[in-house]
Amino acid sequence: MLEPKKTTTDRPQHGEATTRHVEGTIVDTTYHGYCSRELVQSVLDYTPEVLTSVPGTCWLLDLSACTAFDPECRVPGGDILKLFREKGGDRFAVVVTSGALRMTLAAVAFATRLPIKLFADRIEAMTWLRSRSAGRPPRSGRETHSVG
Repeated sequence: MLEPKKTTTDRPQHGEATTRHVEGTIVDTTYHGYCSRELVQSVLDYTPEVLTSVPGTCWLLDLSACTAFDPECRVPGGDILKLFREKGGDRFAVVVTSGALRMTLAAVAFATRLPIKLFADRIEAMTWLRSRSAGRPPRSGRETHSVG
């Protein structure tokens, strides 16, 4: 069973990331405030535990409360995606309201060929994940990415 994880940083600005198992194969990581490299690195540090605890993980990544982000968070963020693919993660639903971040994530989805779908709110994202995770075997690796 995955225990909830919470990380807080204050350098250079306040930011927080909380990860918890929601239901079935769905795990939620929500960022609040400044998304620094250090904060994303903390999520990377426990990503192997998440993927082992919840096989076929469908990950909800909620960035709607993210006020700004360090461009360097792409390094540990890319490592999370690599682990996700290697350890059998199934798909990502990303809640993002920032246009710049949405464009960046669309490029990431295309480049990684991972099943990543972007949403404007949590309700739509959870509905999509539930429809994809209910009684469905983990992704075969032959699916293509999805940006929405």
